[in-house]
Amino acid sequence: MAQDRTAYIESRIFNALFSGLKKEGWLPAFIDTSDEGGWTPVKSVAAAKREFESVDMATIRVQKNGRTHGILLVAGNGIDLISDYGYTEGDPDGFVALMDRLIDEIAAKYE
Repeated sequence: MAQDRTAYIESRIFNALFSGLKKEGWLPAFIDTSDEGGWTPVKSVAAAKREFESVDMATIRVQKNGRTHGILLVAGNGIDLISDYGYTEGDPDGFVALMDRLIDEIAAKYE
């Protein structure tokens, strides 16, 4: 039963994260679901979610205006689904600020 609740929360977190990213123009482009670092192109949030739901851990690369950042997701961690994300020193494209805001919003809703 606890696993079902965790999966439900993680699905909601995934949706909230990628909805917020999409509103700001960041779209999933590639997903890596293996230890070998093989990047698979994805065309939509739904495609990225389908790929992620079949594994325990994945990195999803999002893109906007030629900029790319990675987001590491680890299933089974519940509210801590978002394990890490890439940044650029000085945050020239606002990605870090956006992720910080989205993570705070998600934490306030699901903790």
